[in-house]
Amino acid sequence: MQVLNDNNLILLVRATPGSAPAVDALNRASRMLRESSGELVVFFHGAGVEHACAPNAAEWSPLAARGARLEVCRAAWQRRHDDEPDSAFISSSLVSFWHRVASDHQLACCGQGQHASGELPGRGWVIEVTAPPSDPDSREILELVLAGASLELPLAVIFRDHGCSHLTGAEARGWRQLVDFELAELYHCCSEGGESDIAATPLSRDRAERLCETARGVIST
Repeated sequence: MQVLNDNNLILLVRATPGSAPAVDALNRASRMLRESSGELVVFFHGAGVEHACAPNAAEWSPLAARGARLEVCRAAWQRRHDDEPDSAFISSSLVSFWHRVASDHQLACCGQGQHASGELPGRGWVIEVTAPPSDPDSREILELVLAGASLELPLAVIFRDHGCSHLTGAEARGWRQLVDFELAELYHCCSEGGESDIAATPLSRDRAERLCETARGVIST
């Protein structure tokens, strides 16, 4: 991702501390601070909220001292902890995250299945669901989409690889509301003839890639 000097930037971090994407996120945030004169917000979601507690917080707190705003998804944090995040971190919400993304912050993402986008103009955002259902991450991915939908943002969800498991059985119930209430466009790149309890449109992998390339931003989970 090319960083422009006057851009406000928001980096979504869903990666577990110690993983390769987490190391990349820290390095990328540091580089963003050096190269951009705009605001940098780092938003921690899902397993990424573990960066906001000891000993992981010590890696990020110097960035806050340099001017980065470190925000932690309140709901994801409270599912995992009974105390407060480290003092360098600020509790926030997914609605606040999407508000920044939709207004004036360029989006980048480091997480489970990292993907950075936002270079090309597009009319909406794509959320790729590639991980199998698990608790609490499945719920948190759905909450991420619902928060964007609550602001009436144009969203597309693509299920692929292990993420296709979300389309059947009990796992499908939460996602079905996106179709029933026309909150987001749902697609899948699952095997031909694969079962689905949701009216998700099948896509070839090439078409899915083109959809991502022309989106305003891509979040891969």
